[in-house]
Amino acid sequence: MNLSPVLKYTLGRIAIFVACALPAMFLLRSVDPLVRLMIAVLVSAGISYFALRRWRDEVSERLVDSAQRRADERRRLRAALSGDEPGRSDDGFRESTSERGTSESKAKLEEL
Repeated sequence: MNLSPVLKYTLGRIAIFVACALPAMFLLRSVDPLVRLMIAVLVSAGISYFALRRWRDEVSERLVDSAQRRADERRRLRAALSGDEPGRSDDGFRESTSERGTSESKAKLEEL
């Protein structure tokens, strides 16, 4: 079973929090419940920082790749709309494109 890095990291964080919250709720009975949960959050954050480093790096790489793909696509669409697309021949005439393809490119660019 191959889970996405974001899902693995999120489930790992939740599992570590639950593993810290349950003992805090039962062992620190004399402390206010909100304080017990705050302690569990702080302890689980510290544990997650070290224990989930590899998964956090995978999530980071995936986010960077996704942002790079979106930026490349945005540049490609802007170049196509401005007439600087790679399908241009040496004499200045562009290869024929359908009107529908141009309107789709404009719609994609507006979404970005």
